[in-house]
Amino acid sequence: MTTMHDPWALNLRRLRAFVAAVRHGGAAAAARAVHVSQPAVTQGIAALEAAIGADLFVRRPDGLTPTEAALVFLPRVEEALAAIRSPRITGTQARAFLALARAGAYAAAGTAAGVTAPSLHRAVADLEFAVGGKLVNRRGRGHELTARGRQLTRALSLA
Repeated sequence: MTTMHDPWALNLRRLRAFVAAVRHGGAAAAARAVHVSQPAVTQGIAALEAAIGADLFVRRPDGLTPTEAALVFLPRVEEALAAIRSPRITGTQARAFLALARAGAYAAAGTAAGVTAPSLHRAVADLEFAVGGKLVNRRGRGHELTARGRQLTRALSLA
């Protein structure tokens, strides 16, 4: 599999649709499983493929067949989704948290993610509420991940 082209394209709905498409063998069945339209699944898979720079499925008249890249990607996505179990967690919250985890400070994370520091603060605070615990502690001018924050970072980084 090639390197990630656009990590921000990995939103949770797309990842859930990808898993459903692998499990159910087609976009229509996946759409029913994740409660979205079939075109949304198709577009989401195309966006994931563009983001990772690899084809995830061979398209056939009778459905979708996962490629080797999909089979490598699948367990990582499943583990990441299992780590964030709550359906209340959004892709925006996950991306904001990962940006903070990588940068170590809200201002630098905001610059890297192309959003304002207050938006990052809000997204991370909402994520902490959703997971029911503290993920980040203030440390001088920067921030340090809690044990739970480090665990969530590892899980989200798998996908």
